[in-house]
Amino acid sequence: MVAYGALGALLAAGIGLLSCFFGFRLFRIILALLGFLLGFSLGLTLSGGDQQVTAIIVGIILGIVGAVIFYALYFIGVALSGAVLGAFLAVTLMSALSIDVNALGVVLVVVGIILGAVVALAINKLMIILSTALSGAGGVIYGAAYFLPGVFLTIGANSVSPTLVGGVAWLILAVAGIVYQYRENKNRLASDKK
Repeated sequence: MVAYGALGALLAAGIGLLSCFFGFRLFRIILALLGFLLGFSLGLTLSGGDQQVTAIIVGIILGIVGAVIFYALYFIGVALSGAVLGAFLAVTLMSALSIDVNALGVVLVVVGIILGAVVALAINKLMIILSTALSGAGGVIYGAAYFLPGVFLTIGANSVSPTLVGGVAWLILAVAGIVYQYRENKNRLASDKK
């Protein structure tokens, strides 16, 4: 099963790099890859792992189904990207203000999810750049953390949190991805506003 972990980390880092720097141009393909990865992971989980060949076959079948669904549901992908970003910002705000996960915390996260989805649909092209760069950078950090334990992420009994190095690396990579994607797609973005 260690090989599955290494393969998953490499896939996460590879898809993360593609997403971070080429997410706008490859958004539907990246959605399909993420759908495949989620479906494949679900297939491995549902199959148990005793029968490796069966688990891989089920993983591939569910991966293909996930890829088709994610590719076809482009606008849902945009809304989900915004919702995830909204939830992330709400949780970050809660952490900065030392708000516990209670009724107020749940309300803040739900509001963040709804606002994120609505804003994402309103400014979908910019949202694609932001969400793919931020999530792609996270994928790279996650993948690298598998090979360098403790450097980028701290894994506790019930939590995974970035180290200072991991947080700074994620931020630098995300900003680099946003700047690169915006510069590469500036003309497309400007023509859509007219």
